[in-house]
Amino acid sequence: MIGWWKRRREQQRRYDEQRVLQAIRMLRPSQAGGYPIGRLAHISQPRVHAALDRLQAAGVVASEWEPGPVSEFRPRRRLYRIAGSRLVEVGR
Repeated sequence: MIGWWKRRREQQRRYDEQRVLQAIRMLRPSQAGGYPIGRLAHISQPRVHAALDRLQAAGVVASEWEPGPVSEFRPRRRLYRIAGSRLVEVGR
């Protein structure tokens, strides 16, 4: 028997993944970094990055490093995009 806390945690993870995917769809590709996704989805940064890691492992989201030279004032960002063909499987 699964405890209520495990069900709640799984529900929260699915909710976070759905919110992250919605935020990625709303952002321009050049702006789809972890921080803007979290702000738009109203999710804390640790939960955003955990959801992005899960979605990336499932093949739903792809990422690449921000193009251009590295600035001394901030590190490069990892930009995320929806991979496409695996998007349908997230709803399961």
